[in-house]
Amino acid sequence: MTQIPHHNGHSHHQPILLGNARRGYRGVVQAIDPHRGASSLQPIELESRLIELGFVEGAKVEVLHEGIIGRDPIAVRVDNITIAVRRREAMAVVLMWRADCSFLIWRLRDELDRFSAVQPCPGWNTQ
Repeated sequence: MTQIPHHNGHSHHQPILLGNARRGYRGVVQAIDPHRGASSLQPIELESRLIELGFVEGAKVEVLHEGIIGRDPIAVRVDNITIAVRRREAMAVVLMWRADCSFLIWRLRDELDRFSAVQPCPGWNTQ
């Protein structure tokens, strides 16, 4: 099977560490490997914190923003929440790119939720 290079240089069929992912990358959590992270936390504590933030197997992840200095921290959407995480700790999150349309559906639902929260202007006829 040929591997298709991703827009940030990674193959679609190989896992990537979240700490190496660039803005716009979308994937699914495959595993947490706390020994890969360069965190000051003990591996068990790092794993626990990442799980508490929502990095569980199968969670959809999208890198939304990178910090200006050293691209750190990164803003990440994990399923339906947005969090900031340091790259050195994100190195413990193993992602796999996902080739189906679930991300499109996921983003569309998010946009529809935001659109439905918009209130019409006073005096605007909605009939």
